[in-house]
Amino acid sequence: MSGKRILLYVQHLLGIGHLKRAATLAAALGDAGCEVTFVTGGYPVPGVVPPNAHVVQLPAAGAADLDFRSLLDAHGAPVDESWRTRRREQLLEAFGAARPHALIIELFPFGRRQMRFELLPLLDAAHAASPRPLIVSSVRDVLGQRDPAKQDEMLALFERYFDHALVHGDPRFLDFGQTFRHGAKLGERLHHTGFIVDRSASPGLPGDAGAGEVLVSAGGGAVGARLLETAIRARPLTNLSSRRWRLLSGVNLDAAKFAERLDMTAMQRQLKAIGIFSRLELRDARPSHLVDIEPVLAHLGDVARAYPDFERFGDWLAGTIRPAARSALSARGIECAE
Repeated sequence: MSGKRILLYVQHLLGIGHLKRAATLAAALGDAGCEVTFVTGGYPVPGVVPPNAHVVQLPAAGAADLDFRSLLDAHGAPVDESWRTRRREQLLEAFGAARPHALIIELFPFGRRQMRFELLPLLDAAHAASPRPLIVSSVRDVLGQRDPAKQDEMLALFERYFDHALVHGDPRFLDFGQTFRHGAKLGERLHHTGFIVDRSASPGLPGDAGAGEVLVSAGGGAVGARLLETAIRARPLTNLSSRRWRLLSGVNLDAAKFAERLDMTAMQRQLKAIGIFSRLELRDARPSHLVDIEPVLAHLGDVARAYPDFERFGDWLAGTIRPAARSALSARGIECAE
């Protein structure tokens, strides 16, 4: 691989998962000695682009909404034909300058249909180049588009332009053919690579870090707040409620919203802790943690009253439960701070 020139194209439209995966792959290729040109067409995300690649930022675009049909430029305006022309010309210029041995396109033809205005000319240019580069699709293991006609189109484009498909997943967990009905037709051109992980982001962690945990990932966070909230509220109802739940999100999640979800998690843990402290005394005659019940109740009430949905709960804790707890603790000779 050393000395090979690679052009890697990625277009993220809403979250940053596609960008992060492509950047991690590009960084690894750079570490292996490749000369990588990293072409990105989404809104810039600080700290995500690979540090050891030549980065080409095309005029930025993002999705207008969750159906991904309309593109907005960097100023939030719908893109027009002159914008598309400018993007296409800059992409072809980057390809000509890179003269890659391999062209890697993230997701297409299994997604990013709205970028055909520039990707089809890029692929035509790659096929016309001498020598022709190896052309590879880099795709996640789950496809969002299940429409049979569109999947037929994906296969036709792959057969016309591509040499290989790198599927970044583990077939023991989910085979590509489970969401792409023509997976078997790709034959030996289909390669499950395993999941792409940026290990440099977690230096020094043991190999079993996270083992036994429940992982809830919101990706970049742009549309993940509902997932985190649902997971937090569902946790007490699951048979994994006693496990550690790790919530992950990226830079696009509103910090205040994320703090709110952490507060929801903390409230659950505090309620459980009060029950544990009480059980240790009632069942095991171990009263050492009874002194912690009252301050936990006080903090729990303060947090609950900060949110309209839990304000009545906080008032009930402060007006009914906390005085009853203070009285019961006082009867056992435990003094509570004012």
